[in-house]
Amino acid sequence: MSGRDTATPPGVWGVGIVGSAPWPVASADIEDETESAVEHLRTLGIGAGGLVLIVSRLAETIHVAPLELAAGRLAARWSSADATAGDAFRTASLIAQLSPDAVIGVNATMVGALDDPRAVFGRVPCVAVTDRSAYDALDAPRWWLRLGPTSAFECAARAGAHYDASRWRVETQDGEVVMWNRAPRLTACDGWPTGLRGTVITDACECGLAAPRVVVAGASEP
Repeated sequence: MSGRDTATPPGVWGVGIVGSAPWPVASADIEDETESAVEHLRTLGIGAGGLVLIVSRLAETIHVAPLELAAGRLAARWSSADATAGDAFRTASLIAQLSPDAVIGVNATMVGALDDPRAVFGRVPCVAVTDRSAYDALDAPRWWLRLGPTSAFECAARAGAHYDASRWRVETQDGEVVMWNRAPRLTACDGWPTGLRGTVITDACECGLAAPRVVVAGASEP
């Protein structure tokens, strides 16, 4: 079954949205993605006793659930808010009250709803954003790319978002990032066009990670 199929198969843990397509996942998929998410959170500075604030929309559950589970495996804590203009004030309040080590999922809508977003997010050691407008509006943020049904995160070097190459094959075709699943998945990626414009870098990053990374094109809007 390819990601373009719309029928819901049996054994579904949940259904997210990838691009504009419904994307069923199994519990085994979430479990496997959690293994990758543990390393992603470490890259963002989350460890035992740490706290990550994850802001998202309901359709992003298949990307968010592995991050929440990964926080638990690291003996860290997590909190959540909606990635909407109406809930931006709560994100700001949670940052002020909880002093998280990282905030994941900030977008342009949230940034636009805050009077002084740089002051709000400037309190946080690591902020991962989801679109170009938020990336340009804040001081030294990092990318969180929803790379098809998986996640890629930018490290402190800010030289591209690392993904788990043991589970995913990622290439570019005519400037667009496309992907295949290496590990079994309920919904297969078989040359899935992610909608992202960019390049794939396989050389070791200056952060020391050997994991390849996606560098988003300057004009893109993930």
